[in-house]
Amino acid sequence: QYCEYSPKRWTDVRVRGMPIVCSVSVTGLDKKGGTSLGRYVQVALRVISSSGHRYSVGPMETSFEVEHVEEALEVVKRIHDAVREGGAERIIITFKIDHRLDKIEDMDYKVRRARSPP
Repeated sequence: QYCEYSPKRWTDVRVRGMPIVCSVSVTGLDKKGGTSLGRYVQVALRVISSSGHRYSVGPMETSFEVEHVEEALEVVKRIHDAVREGGAERIIITFKIDHRLDKIEDMDYKVRRARSPP
């Protein structure tokens, strides 16, 4: 189960700990050149999907949730290794971590807040 928001307070309905929201963007370059990066993005998505972590694909990056920073770093390492094994000769990874310690904010909450009127 995930966190449910009520206007009065957060109720932690998780069995697990507070989520750490991460995002990753991957660019793999090889000698084939071209402008399409989709092949390496698909490799990265397979890694994220197989990790078992909750994730959401966006047009420029993929976000996912973990409980511990080490889990996020392991996912990024596995992405790097998979893209390298997939033939990339240059790998550029942009990685962000949003670790709130004062309240629970999962990916759904962040999206709802961004879409709600000011």
